Amino acid sequence: MSADFSDRSWPLSSLLALLGFVFVPAAVTMAGLSAGPTNTGTEVENGPDGLAFSETEQNRSLSMIDRWVESRIPGRELAFEFDRTTTRILDDNYAGAIAANDRVQLGRDGWLFLSDASDQPCATPKIERMWKAELARVEAMLGSAGKRPLVAIAPDRGVIAPDLLGSIDNRCQVHNTDVVNRLATSPIVIDLSESVSGEAHALQLDTHWSPEGAMAGARQIVDVISPGTWEDRTVATEIVERRGDLDGLLGYENTEAVNLLTVDQPEPTALEAFQTSIPGRPLVRASTPGSTDAHVLLIHDSYGGLTVVDDPDTYVAGLGVHYVRPWFRRVDNVRLEGISALSLADEPVAQSLQEADTVAFLFVQRMLSFRLGTGRLSIPTAVALKSVLGVEHDARNPTGEEGVLIITGFDADPSDIRAGAGSILERLDFGDQVGLLVSAGTRLELPPIASVFVPTE
Repeated sequence: MSADFSDRSWPLSSLLALLGFVFVPAAVTMAGLSAGPTNTGTEVENGPDGLAFSETEQNRSLSMIDRWVESRIPGRELAFEFDRTTTRILDDNYAGAIAANDRVQLGRDGWLFLSDASDQPCATPKIERMWKAELARVEAMLGSAGKRPLVAIAPDRGVIAPDLLGSIDNRCQVHNTDVVNRLATSPIVIDLSESVSGEAHALQLDTHWSPEGAMAGARQIVDVISPGTWEDRTVATEIVERRGDLDGLLGYENTEAVNLLTVDQPEPTALEAFQTSIPGRPLVRASTPGSTDAHVLLIHDSYGGLTVVDDPDTYVAGLGVHYVRPWFRRVDNVRLEGISALSLADEPVAQSLQEADTVAFLFVQRMLSFRLGTGRLSIPTAVALKSVLGVEHDARNPTGEEGVLIITGFDADPSDIRAGAGSILERLDFGDQVGLLVSAGTRLELPPIASVFVPTE
């Protein structure tokens, strides 16, 4: 875990120039958050650093803004304004909470980063080939099923604003952007760094994405799916209070004022949720009469997900998804859970995948090692499409090229499946089915009751 707790003595003027969005203390009240630490000192209206804070005997002399973590002032509130305002209450345990947390890292001047956005390994040529092979398998399967496949990759915040990382090592993420550039030479890959690259798109203390960044990426996706469909419309803005994300992982509460953008549309969008096997991750069907006659399925990471309204049953105000919906007659979306894509085989998702015209995956760059890992995307896609593409295969016969096999009627432990020849590169358990990625020439040893299917035309 990397955290920047070094002693710095920058002058206030330099810090304020660097942080042009520091919120004036007159706009900040000292009301404690209901679940947060309690202020125990005397409020100082205008501290030497230009921020109001609660002062106690033990920290009267600790005031510089660049020492806000080091000094650990109990009850202190900080507010930073860019496109949103974040109010945080800190206590003596805050720095230790960051140091002990395996998900959150401290960047410069209080900026928090998810550790998996900076701790990713550099993609070696072997890994890059694996990612390309996984994309090719998914492209072939969806193409054979009559679907248009797309994979949109969003840059991580540390790539967009590396000056905020402080001592966090981000070299591999920067290296991996070059890999994404090469992946984007494929006609199915959309590199969202072309549109999601400005400060307003990713600069906030405590959330992955801003509505501005979501809309910019959504427009690029819509333009690829249906050029000319996106048109200039009135965009309404609304300041919405929401809970922060990353401080929540540390056990602290904060609030953010988010500038929610809403695209004007002639007809309202109707939403309907269909539960999957993962609680809080429904497939949401959005229907917008009068829009372009197309059915788009969006399978996404956090870039496409919930951001403003905490309503997992409908994702009523999300990120990329929220801004894709107005343009197409039907837009379904489902958010992936952790490193898994197993929910693609759930009935509501599989049905949408079979019916959709375009299947678009929206990934954040830091998740590529999971999303495009060996078979992690192609196996669930194959299981979801088995009723459309599955052709029975005799397990006693060797396979042709490296590819996916689907096993049904095998009620033993999936780890008991053996390869008599060749090798099993990955196996995923879907309960009543097992998906395998096997090398070329693989022959399986299975009981006669088991059936093997291979996705093909």
